[in-house]
Amino acid sequence: MFVPEFNKEKDVKILHSLLKSKPFGSWSSIADGDIVVNHIPFILKENESEFGILEGHVARSNNIWQKFSTELNSVVVFQGDQAYISPSW
Repeated sequence: MFVPEFNKEKDVKILHSLLKSKPFGSWSSIADGDIVVNHIPFILKENESEFGILEGHVARSNNIWQKFSTELNSVVVFQGDQAYISPSW
């Protein structure tokens, strides 16, 4: 994903704060040659490595935990606050 230099956040503490306050992420991965996206909750383990480790949970009935590629990178997207705004607003 292209992120302009002026929008890049490099402070790990700020990034960790965002992940802890908005732990619901969209996990994109490759499974059986297809792009698969799952919306799942994550826990940030801050002290497990230089940048931390994300641990997520998927339901046992969701076979992504068996089929995702362990050889290709995955991407998790976290979003900020969301709300519905009526068209009449």
